[in-house]
Amino acid sequence: MAAEEPLYGYATRAPLTAAEVRLLVSRSLAIQAYATLEQSLCRLFTYLSGTSDHVGATVFFRLTNSQSRIAILEQVMCLKHPGSHRTFFKSLIKMLKPLDGTRNEIVHWHTVQVVGGGIADYKLEPPNFWVWQPTTRTHDAESLAEFSIKCDYVSRAVNIFTWVLRGEPDLPEELHELCRRPLTYPPPPHGLSVLTRTAPPSPPQL
Repeated sequence: MAAEEPLYGYATRAPLTAAEVRLLVSRSLAIQAYATLEQSLCRLFTYLSGTSDHVGATVFFRLTNSQSRIAILEQVMCLKHPGSHRTFFKSLIKMLKPLDGTRNEIVHWHTVQVVGGGIADYKLEPPNFWVWQPTTRTHDAESLAEFSIKCDYVSRAVNIFTWVLRGEPDLPEELHELCRRPLTYPPPPHGLSVLTRTAPPSPPQL
């Protein structure tokens, strides 16, 4: 698409503003980041369940209830590695639950225009506008970018955890050490570089 060609809203057919496109792009990147995390969780499930990639993915992606999916991961982890890496795994599960909830908000909430000081901006808000309050939780481009960064962080941690559990050869000791202690976010100031981006992505500037 040429740079000068405007984007149009699917309903109004009016050209989208730069602020609206910025939010929509941030939203799509957030959904993609969560999808990448799901792929990492699928690989972990496949290993823990002792199935092939084909079978593991077929089962995992039929589990549309995130709470059931987490419960199954906990059960197969206990069966495959009873008492092993419990500290890391429990912290990982604790981190997954709010990500699942935020993902549902990003997918199902509506784009709304917010005008303040003569400047129009856009946010995601819950679909039930009739019970809106000043304290109602919303998402803007910045919070969506932060969600993407956190998904990327957790996805990398899950990949490393799977490698360690599988006993992949020649893994650096720092990866084994990571899986012996709780996973924290935000990461410590001098955390492992393998889990953090050298330049965290910011919301797209359009």
